[in-house]
Amino acid sequence: MAEKELIYKDLSYQINGILFSVHNELGRYANEKQVCDYIEEKLKQNQLVYEREKNLKPSFPGEQLGRNRVDFIIQDLIILEIKTKNRIERCDYGQTIRYLESTDKKLGLLVNFKDNYLKIRRILNPHSNEVINSHISKFAPLVNPCLKIKIKRLNPNAKLPQYAHPGDVGMDLFSLEDYTLQPNERHIFFTGFALEFPTGYAAIVKDKSSTAVAGLHTNGGVFDAGYRGEYNVQLTNLSETPFEIKQGQKIAQLIIFPVAIGELIEVDELSDSERGEGRMGSTGKF
Repeated sequence: MAEKELIYKDLSYQINGILFSVHNELGRYANEKQVCDYIEEKLKQNQLVYEREKNLKPSFPGEQLGRNRVDFIIQDLIILEIKTKNRIERCDYGQTIRYLESTDKKLGLLVNFKDNYLKIRRILNPHSNEVINSHISKFAPLVNPCLKIKIKRLNPNAKLPQYAHPGDVGMDLFSLEDYTLQPNERHIFFTGFALEFPTGYAAIVKDKSSTAVAGLHTNGGVFDAGYRGEYNVQLTNLSETPFEIKQGQKIAQLIIFPVAIGELIEVDELSDSERGEGRMGSTGKF
C-alpha cells in the first residue's frame, strides 16, 4: 500500500517511535498506568500537545456517564488507546471506534503493551470520509457496528437504561417507584421510557442475577421493533420474604437480540427428523 494513502503519516510515525521506545524500555510486564505515565513523559519531551484520560460524551442514549474515557488524544487528531492484557479482543476495537465516533476523530491507534512484539493497530472512524483502505487494521471489520437505538423519556423521574461495563450484553433497567413485593406477589414496574430500533431486532427483558438469587424473576417481556409504548418489567417474588425495591434500583436487564422473521407455509406433511415427536425428557437424564 502506498504511503501517501496513510492519514496523518508524519504524526503517526512520530507516535509509533514513542510507543516502540516505551515498550523497549519498560518491557511487557508494566501495568497500564506505568505505560501511560511513561508515554506522557515522551509526549512532553517531543513537544506534542495531548489530552489524557478525557471523559467523552455518551455515544448513544442511556449510556452511563464516564464510560467513555480515552487514554490520549494527541495533537487533537489521533486517539491513542493503551492496553496491557493477554490479547486484544473485539470489544477493544469496538471501544476505539466508539471513541472515534464520540470525538469525530478520523484515526485511532490501539496498542497492547503485553505483546512480545509491539503491534500498532490503526483504526479508522467508519463514518469518516477517508478512503477505507487507508491502512485500517485488518481486524477492525470484525467489530459489529453499534446498533443505534432511539430512546424517548416519558417520565421526568425515569432513570434511563444503562450498560454498566464496556462489552456488556444487557442494559440495566431501573424502577420508577418504591414498592415492597410480597411473597408470591406479581407486580408491573414501569420504567418511564420508550425505544425505537430497526426491524429484525427484539428487546427482551431478563433477570438480574442479583435479584434472581433473592427469588425475584421476570415474567414475559418481549418487545417488538414496532412497539412505541412504555417499557415495563413484570416481577414475581418467589421467595418467602418481602423484597423492598427503591426508586432508581436495578430490577432487570434488557437485551437487544437480532431475530429471524419467518414466513409460515402450511403443508400436509413435515420432513422426518431424528427426534421426531419426542417431548420433554425424551432424551433421558444423562
